Amino acid sequence: MPWAGLWYWIVCLPLFRFLMFRWIWRIGLWCFFLWRVTKLDLHLAPTHPDGAAGLGYLEVVQTYFTTLMVAISLLVSASFAEEISTGKSVFEVIYPALVLTIIIELMIVLLPPCIFISKLRACREKGLRDYMVFAARYVTDFENKWFNPAAVSEEPLLGTPDLQSLSDLSTSVGIVRNMRTVPVSKRLVISALVAAFAPMAPLFLFKYPVAEIAQRLFSKLAGL
Repeated sequence: MPWAGLWYWIVCLPLFRFLMFRWIWRIGLWCFFLWRVTKLDLHLAPTHPDGAAGLGYLEVVQTYFTTLMVAISLLVSASFAEEISTGKSVFEVIYPALVLTIIIELMIVLLPPCIFISKLRACREKGLRDYMVFAARYVTDFENKWFNPAAVSEEPLLGTPDLQSLSDLSTSVGIVRNMRTVPVSKRLVISALVAAFAPMAPLFLFKYPVAEIAQRLFSKLAGL
């Protein structure tokens, strides 16, 4: 066996397996920790500015898993590149594998926060119920104060804080109504897709060579 093969079997492969099982262990611990957190009596606020009742910070943790996604995509991309370059496989065969790899990587990043779906759904329903009751009471008192001819308020209309409070109440109800039941935002989804797909993009150069495409484009533009 050549020295390169010995280095691969003695150093590279054990190190790769150690890092792989280390990441699996970390993902398992993180999921177990989140599951234990769901058993606590969490104080979730439906009007929290993060739109996830205060659990939006979980996205910061999940973004660290994009490093693992890049590593998996690089490994899969390198394996397919070797098979295509040596003629062991054709380009069309890699489509299902690429789709499956991206789905698995997205599950690693997006599934752990889904443990809080039941908690967030209950928080949203309770928030809508409480704020709707409170809004009904406030609007009733507001109409009785300013629109009831039998009880005209002596307070001047200009500069009254009642109108601003009514507007703030409408904003709060809108925040509760638009609260996410999954602490995953579009920004996290987009970053995960980029981390999963970017290392695989060079594989398409086997199917669509840049030099050939540029030559054809230049020929079309030049009329040759």
